[in-house]
Amino acid sequence: MTTNEFWGYLLELVFASLLGLAVFLIMLKPLRMLMGFNSRLAAAKTFYVRSLFVLLMLTALIPVAGSYSNLPSDASMMEYVWHAAGELNNVMIGQAIVLGAYVVIMAVLSLGLARFRDE
Repeated sequence: MTTNEFWGYLLELVFASLLGLAVFLIMLKPLRMLMGFNSRLAAAKTFYVRSLFVLLMLTALIPVAGSYSNLPSDASMMEYVWHAAGELNNVMIGQAIVLGAYVVIMAVLSLGLARFRDE
């Protein structure tokens, strides 16, 4: 592993982690408000927030962890940047799919819990 490969891989991990964390922080307040409105159980709020965090971080780190740069050893740094950008593209696609599924699950959960809230 050359120095460029090492730094490229490390930067991919850092950027993917930051991307997952940013999406989580954007969704944290609305998710807590939704769960506070629908559920009186503090454990339910904690569970759904933590499960979202785990899902987002795994979705961000798995594509990067499985990536291998097959660039030649004399490749320029810009080629590694483009490789990292391609991997972050995979991260964003995965996160979009996970967020879509999570929103559907939370919508069904909200509709189901609204019935109990009204009683």
